[in-house]
Amino acid sequence: MTKEMTLEEVVEEAISSKETEKYVDAPEVEALAKKLIKKFQLSDAEEAVIKFLFYKAEKSSFFGKCSRATGKWSYLTGYDYVIEVWKPFWDRSSDQTREALVYHELLHIQKQVTSTGKVKWVVRKHDVEEFLDVVREYGPWSTNLQSLEEIFYESMKGIAD
Repeated sequence: MTKEMTLEEVVEEAISSKETEKYVDAPEVEALAKKLIKKFQLSDAEEAVIKFLFYKAEKSSFFGKCSRATGKWSYLTGYDYVIEVWKPFWDRSSDQTREALVYHELLHIQKQVTSTGKVKWVVRKHDVEEFLDVVREYGPWSTNLQSLEEIFYESMKGIAD
């Protein structure tokens, strides 16, 4: 027979888990995010309630990750999203790389409004997803890749000038 747990016990069990030792608040990331939200006028990210965390593990499969806070975690915390940044990567990155990473994660935040007017938060997918082998073999074969190619060459002109 399973013991019924109070809300306080559920939260305490989650907080005392060994897994939580891998995470700490990331005020540096949050401050940069606020700057970028204003700079790029990211209204969805401005409206969303976001928790910023550093992931302190020695190894990671990601540099940054934006996840929806769903179900009970959204209810318990009031957050719509969690943005995690791998701390070892952050520590060795330039300011420009940090900005690109945080901007990338903020672009995943997307608000949708249902036909009944209810707000629904989703994780926006990337504009371009492709294997490098396909691009090597066939070049910019899709409209998304062609757009990326144009943007890439335009941005390179600015650097060369």
